[in-house]
Amino acid sequence: MIKKVLMMSSVALLLLLAGCQKNEKPETTTSSSEATSSVSTVTSESKENEVTLSYKGSISTVEKDSIQVDEVSGDKDADVFKSDGVTLIITEDVLKKSNLEMKDLEKGKKIEFILPENAAMTKSLPPQVTPLEIKILDN
Repeated sequence: MIKKVLMMSSVALLLLLAGCQKNEKPETTTSSSEATSSVSTVTSESKENEVTLSYKGSISTVEKDSIQVDEVSGDKDADVFKSDGVTLIITEDVLKKSNLEMKDLEKGKKIEFILPENAAMTKSLPPQVTPLEIKILDN
């Protein structure tokens, strides 16, 4: 009987020690700069092939991070903007790409704005959308 107890205890101890053994897996980490670089590359490539639409209008209201544009005409579906105009959400990226500052966007100025063909837009009145780029037109 004592032999059986010692044998079972030995087996249990071996199993316990084997279960506590540290499993070392090779690390497969990616630095944040490598991840950002690959995301940027994918984003850049997809934007190069992106179809864009051009619209023109007149700035009627300027807010902290948006402008209201009325009298909109343009490439496709400009009638969506006809009755109430459109609110353009102005981000730092938009200003940087457009080589503009928020103070350049003044009430009454004529602008051209570029949207992706399938731009995400709110169903509010007026619709809200973030343009890819804004150009101030000569009056």
